Amino acid sequence: MLQAAGFKVPDLKPLQFVGTTWQEISATLVRGDNPQLESFELFLARGDNDRVSEALSKVGAKPVGTAALDLLRIAAGIPRYGVDIHERDLPQETEQERALNFSKGCYVGQEIVERIRSRGQVRRKFTGFSIEGKLPAVGSRIQVDGKDVGEITSATSLPVAGGERLLALGYIRREAATPGKLVEAGGSAASVANLPFTEIFR
Repeated sequence: MLQAAGFKVPDLKPLQFVGTTWQEISATLVRGDNPQLESFELFLARGDNDRVSEALSKVGAKPVGTAALDLLRIAAGIPRYGVDIHERDLPQETEQERALNFSKGCYVGQEIVERIRSRGQVRRKFTGFSIEGKLPAVGSRIQVDGKDVGEITSATSLPVAGGERLLALGYIRREAATPGKLVEAGGSAASVANLPFTEIFR
């Protein structure tokens, strides 16, 4: 769609970005890192948005809302900062190690990131959950045999062919993180699932 609208789209790696100009409009083009589909984001001045949107619509792009994008994010198992990731969370707990650089120079938090890498694993991990019953609220505790082992950070009802799927994201202690393991999440039955939820994209 971008190329059809006249944008130059270089060969970018996931999360790599480049400055670009389209019809005298300056923008930053970022390649997304959703493992299930190729995607790009455009950052541009607010005043240029309508013109770019119109050009993309003319070549067949269809606008979607933020709710649809959030459904896609959850199905792909991508955490959102401020929702699934907070300042208290250790980088390796988030399972986003592709975003870490162990050879880069000094930066805030480098010492703890390197210490975790060199001394061993963290105690919990970010993962997915398939829910049976009522969708648990964000913040619901995940329990095994009545003991807290984690927390739900995102949850949604995803419309799929033949009905709906109740999915959630959150953190769970590593010893309980076996895919298929049955747990309780906010009073509902749940099972630990690998991320992304690949069957959604088939």
